[in-house]
Amino acid sequence: MDAKEIKKICDFLASMPNDAVTSADLVDPVSGIVIQHGYCDHHIGNMGVSDQDILKYRAGVEQIPDFAIEYAKQHMK
Repeated sequence: MDAKEIKKICDFLASMPNDAVTSADLVDPVSGIVIQHGYCDHHIGNMGVSDQDILKYRAGVEQIPDFAIEYAKQHMK
């Protein structure tokens, strides 16, 4: 998966409705700097991705899980 496709999937995941909010700090995965206090989770069936997860995917620190890729490919316009 190239950087353009990763960005497109991450943008889609981030645009999904917020299903839960946490008071944990949202931390830049590269610098370790706190970006904001609190972030959201986005549910995909019984699974989910958080704003923190999405930052890690964008930075290349973690791979996007297969369930999120499949969901995004099925629902992206």
